[in-house]
Amino acid sequence: MPLSGSSASGRGCPIIGFTWYSLTDQMDWDIELREARGHVNRNGLYDMERRIRRAGVEYRRIIRDWSGVLAESGAECGPVCLGV
Repeated sequence: MPLSGSSASGRGCPIIGFTWYSLTDQMDWDIELREARGHVNRNGLYDMERRIRRAGVEYRRIIRDWSGVLAESGAECGPVCLGV
């Protein structure tokens, strides 16, 4: 049964994770996509040619460093699928 984040934490299951938006650079993000200007906003972990940026390398390291903690943190709760 999927659990929401609040019900999972209410049962004593820790909620730990990481997110980054967006994976790749954004086009015309600075003008809220109102026009197609083709301006690249360099905010992704990867550039438009899918080359990893320094932030992407660091993010990958953080996830790798935390992978054991993340795996162990939910062990007492069993497999949990979080939904919204």
